[in-house]
Amino acid sequence: MKISHFTITNTMDQYVTYNREYQVLICRQHAYAIPPERMFRHLQDFHIAIPLPTRQAISDYSKTLDLVTPENITMPNEPVQFIDGLTIVSGFECQHEGCAELCGTERSMKEHCRRIHEWKAKAGVLWRNQMLQSFFEGPYRK
Repeated sequence: MKISHFTITNTMDQYVTYNREYQVLICRQHAYAIPPERMFRHLQDFHIAIPLPTRQAISDYSKTLDLVTPENITMPNEPVQFIDGLTIVSGFECQHEGCAELCGTERSMKEHCRRIHEWKAKAGVLWRNQMLQSFFEGPYRK
């Protein structure tokens, strides 16, 4: 039986979505992008309920796309609209003049301010709450 391109794309869309602008493949269940070299492993480790032929098809599909690695992703310099499929989290943005560092935790923002801006607690808060998204998780977080 010949399977149409629509059927394959429709099956892929249940599990992953390709963002052409940023060239990432986003796992719908986990709401983050999967590094190209980790696709099969991600499916094997976290999606065992998906039948093996489907996991293989998703992995094969990922190899047909122009995907960037985490270290080569182009990060927007200006605020952007939220990217469909990625988790939205509450984080922090540095308000020091000329700095727009984003951190997921207040602790990491304090560390940034101490290290980069020689901040002391008595100087007051140098950051603000900001909704954030990250393409990747774990050591690839961006």
